[in-house]
Amino acid sequence: MIDLHINSKYSDGSDSVKEILEKAEALKLELISITDHNSVGANVELAHDSDLRQTFSGKIIPGCEVLATYRGEFVEVLGYMKNFNDFGSTLVTPFEIETSILEKYIVVSKRMGLKMDVDAMIRELNEKEYSAMAIFVQALSSNPEYARAFSLGDNPCARFHDNFYSNPTTPFYINEKYFYKSVREVIKDIHNANGVAFLAHPFQYPHPNQKEFIEELVCNNPFDGIECLYPTFDEKQRNYLKFLCRMYGLMIGGGSDYHGTNRPSNYMGTGINDNLDIPYEMVSYWSKPLERVLVNRRYF
Repeated sequence: MIDLHINSKYSDGSDSVKEILEKAEALKLELISITDHNSVGANVELAHDSDLRQTFSGKIIPGCEVLATYRGEFVEVLGYMKNFNDFGSTLVTPFEIETSILEKYIVVSKRMGLKMDVDAMIRELNEKEYSAMAIFVQALSSNPEYARAFSLGDNPCARFHDNFYSNPTTPFYINEKYFYKSVREVIKDIHNANGVAFLAHPFQYPHPNQKEFIEELVCNNPFDGIECLYPTFDEKQRNYLKFLCRMYGLMIGGGSDYHGTNRPSNYMGTGINDNLDIPYEMVSYWSKPLERVLVNRRYF
């Protein structure tokens, strides 16, 4: 049994890398991949700690789940790659996004004639790597005149988010999709890192015609495979995705999307109510070249 979709503390999972390896070992999983959102930190940790790698007797391939855009919608791409350090340098970090947001808010504030302590806001962001919106709202609310003008009330961050941050009619609107690469760009980065790119959990995207959207994604982007086996997919959905793989010559992938206690009903390896059991043979034909990367430190 394998699991090629696992999240650790390096993104929004609750488990450390060691805890994940211990659980994978207890489950006797044959192959795993830690695929944190926009982070290869878990793989870097594994690469530099040979003792940690010994915690799990199975095979590991480096992975990452990347948020990307396709025609104005968010889509996620699972990448499994050899050169994960190189790939990590291509990822958009949360700090970079927050820095861009704060820079925009500073420009807008100057245009509106708002008197803000710009240096203090930048310093706080650099020191805490905190939400740019929260830093900006804190500065606004500390001025009674601005707090009244922006109707910040008792819950300033929530009010600002609803009335300005997420409101496209205001100059403080933030289109989050602007900060992420396109699906095609992410796939190119994965291929440049000697990796393969999979369309992650296709039926999770809230599109009115899901099958049409999935086929469009597959036809218009150079994916290598599809995550066909996923805890929330029923048998018909899984079979449909396998059919697409056969039709377009793509590889089959799958995983639990384990998040630890942050998604308590979803278990590593077995999914939800034991509805996941992916045999190693299903992926070995494409995974073997990647399995040797994190064997031990001699590869670095």
